[in-house]
Amino acid sequence: MNLLFWSSLIGFIWISCVIALVLLAQPRSRINQSYAVALGCLALWIFVDLLPFFSIFFRVGMMNFWIKLGLSGAMVFPACMMVFYGEFAQASWMRRTYPVFIAASALFLVLLWVTDWIIQSADPMTGQFVVGHGFHWFFAILIIAWLLGHGGLYLQLKQLVGLRKVQVKYALLAGVITVCAIAIYFPAVWGFNVPRIDNLIHVIYISIISYAITRHRLL
Repeated sequence: MNLLFWSSLIGFIWISCVIALVLLAQPRSRINQSYAVALGCLALWIFVDLLPFFSIFFRVGMMNFWIKLGLSGAMVFPACMMVFYGEFAQASWMRRTYPVFIAASALFLVLLWVTDWIIQSADPMTGQFVVGHGFHWFFAILIIAWLLGHGGLYLQLKQLVGLRKVQVKYALLAGVITVCAIAIYFPAVWGFNVPRIDNLIHVIYISIISYAITRHRLL
């Protein structure tokens, strides 16, 4: 077992625990719901990194299905992330972007399942896959969602005082940390030899949000 396995396993378990915590805390809160959905998409994405280590438990010929199922979480993650930050910032201009990102995620989801534009090829035995040109466009949409989401939070920060300002600062800090994960994951997918600690970085990101939940009533 290597670094990728342990970082992915820890990340998957930790995200699952946080989803339960968030939904149990305030299950009817739109912020909590959108946050839990975004984390669920991230957990599916991390699930893809675990597949090669558990390939013996999957029936031959089904590996491609499981890869696409996990990457479905990745395809809809930009939209879910945008909705979470939009609900948290409570900015009307961010909410107006929801249909655009939802439509983009839906398009990528369809392309993932019916074409080889996102995933060019996949090994049915090992769970390893080669990304197609569409993955570059997915990366671009993810970056745009990240910039808009955190830009909205930053603009909101200037208008806030007290506890609410502390809450937004925690969200911004957590978001900045995710840049490190992005800088590791995408080069690795495109074939560069980098240490796969990106899922551990997700743990740090989620831990900051969780701290804000418990100590500063973020959600």
